[in-house]
Amino acid sequence: MIRLTLCLVLCLTVVSVHTSSAKTSNKNNSNNQKLTLTKNQKDELNNALEDLRKKANQKLAKNDENFTVSEKVNNKNISFSFYSEPTLERNGLVLAAASQRQKSYSATVKNTAGFNFSHRLYGTFLYGKGKVGKYTKHVDLSGPFYSKSASTHSKRIDSSVVEVSSNGKFKALKYAPVEYTTSIIVRLYGSGTYRILKLRGA
Repeated sequence: MIRLTLCLVLCLTVVSVHTSSAKTSNKNNSNNQKLTLTKNQKDELNNALEDLRKKANQKLAKNDENFTVSEKVNNKNISFSFYSEPTLERNGLVLAAASQRQKSYSATVKNTAGFNFSHRLYGTFLYGKGKVGKYTKHVDLSGPFYSKSASTHSKRIDSSVVEVSSNGKFKALKYAPVEYTTSIIVRLYGSGTYRILKLRGA
């Protein structure tokens, strides 16, 4: 009788532990599913980012270099901000000739559509006589619920055009390995103007 009772207790304990583990696993899977971007979600996000890119370029074409444009994704805002102004000599850039001038630029994607992070690409560049001189590029990522990493790149197309780009990666601290990435490419011109070539997320 004692052996039978002990066996029943052990069996019930195993079943209880298995049930508890299954519930925990299902709960974690449910949480991961809520934060993982499906193909439709990626398409919706990138469609919004493409609309923002077009709106931004329309403003830049009108020499508006300080603005914020936004779109709705899941009833929440995703925005793109651009800011530029003439600057004095700093950041290690020295004017090569009196005809050269310097400007700062800042391009920021802010995503609050359930993910709540931002990605900023910024720097300065020299321009004059239709040419781009020396330039700098930096990146700033923010988002309290993510570990963050980024890379920046640049490519001189010719003497009058430089492309600066940045890729940001946001890894959810609580729901690893859930990750999101963003990409920004800004083209700098020797005329002191800009064009946004790419805004993407995944």
